[in-house]
Parts: sequence; structure tokens; C-alpha cells
Amino acid sequence: MAKKYYPSRTYDSPKDFHVVSGLHQLNQWHQEGSRSVVKHVILNPRFLGTPGGGDIALLKLETPLTFTSRVLPVCLPDSSVQFEAGMECWVTGWGSIAEHVPLPSPRTLQELMVPLVDRQVCNDLYHGGPLPKPKNWIIKSDMMCAGFVAGGRDACQFT
Repeated sequence: MAKKYYPSRTYDSPKDFHVVSGLHQLNQWHQEGSRSVVKHVILNPRFLGTPGGGDIALLKLETPLTFTSRVLPVCLPDSSVQFEAGMECWVTGWGSIAEHVPLPSPRTLQELMVPLVDRQVCNDLYHGGPLPKPKNWIIKSDMMCAGFVAGGRDACQFT
């Protein structure tokens, strides 16, 4: 999503945000790159803020995206699809490469294949031990957990 989440404030006008597509390096514009202003945001009705889950939204852009070799549609599975723990998936991003270590210029897109982790195992790891009630879980039923149980490499630590 184009908007940063600020827990203490409500979301601003959609036109305050934009989507950049087709880039591999954030600090180097590519001829297939484009910037689109967000026209409308449809929030998930179950979104209650962190850590409540439902943290996905649909963005309608002022100008439609043009699909290229660098800009492709994303296929989302039906919400009833269950993915098995251990299944490998890709995580990508331009965020920090380690705790308190920002991605250096030219801010090249990072990618890493990680295994999915069982939700209960993930919640136990977050809390440092078993949790008696699912209502206390950080990883909710509409979330996925991926990474290595031993740590060191995940969506926030690519190195």
C-alpha cells in the first residue's frame, strides 16, 4: 500500500498518496516506471488498526496502470485457500535490511524465499512461549507468518 501506517492518526485524503510501479531501484527512475495518484481507498471493513488484522486495502488510481514486463497484475487466492506451513514463498521490499540498518542507495528491491510458519508456532515465538488463548495471538487468522524459526533472515532482515 502507498500509505505509511500511523497508529495515532486517521488516514488522510487519498490524493495525498501515490503508487510508483515498474521500479527495481527506488533512487533510479526506469523508462517503464510510472507514478499514479490514488483516487480512492477502499479499506478492509475488518481493519481495526495494529494489531487487529485486516490490514489490506484496495486502491483506485487516477490513471490505470499500463502492464509491461516490469508491471504485472497480482493474482490473489480466494480467502478460503489455506497454505501449509513449510511452503516456500517470496517476500520483497525496499525496507531496512536489518534492525536499524536502512537499505543503502540506490535502494535496490530485496527478495528472499522463506517458508511459511504455522500461526500457533509464530505466535508462540512472538510471545516467548505458548499462549493459552487464540484471542491473545498477534498473528490473526487473516495473516500469514513466514521466515526462519532460527531467525536471521525474514521480510525485515534480508541479509
